[in-house]
Amino acid sequence: MHIRKAAVAALILVAISATAFAAKAPSFGVQAERIIAMLNAKPELVAAAQAAAVVEPANPKEKAVSKVDKNAFTIIGNVLVYDSDFLSDGTPITVGIARVNRPVGQDIYFSCIGGSIANACRGLGRRQLDGWLLTGDGVESEEYLNFIVVTKLKK
Repeated sequence: MHIRKAAVAALILVAISATAFAAKAPSFGVQAERIIAMLNAKPELVAAAQAAAVVEPANPKEKAVSKVDKNAFTIIGNVLVYDSDFLSDGTPITVGIARVNRPVGQDIYFSCIGGSIANACRGLGRRQLDGWLLTGDGVESEEYLNFIVVTKLKK
């Protein structure tokens, strides 16, 4: 009897915690608007991302790992949701959320800027996203706004 009551109490606490956490997280649409606003304020970053964007073919050839460290970030996960829009200069952008399980389960926002990469980012399922990690500094951009600007996509 006591075990059953304890289990019900624990279940209620978990449900309350999950509800409170979900209420604090901003919606996808709000986060997408923040990302687009941040990228509109940084046209040099948009130009650099477009220049660096590469879409890998479906069956890439194997190649050796580079011996030179690069300023890049890689995530592998499932794209859960995405939305497409345009920056103020007309550049197409796709913003989405990828569910990544390592090192812990987390949702990571990403943006794909430019024609070919923005089109390639449209779709759900498992992807490898390589790019630059962009974080808000609280001065030029919103604090705690963290996302990846994708420069390379593998399906």
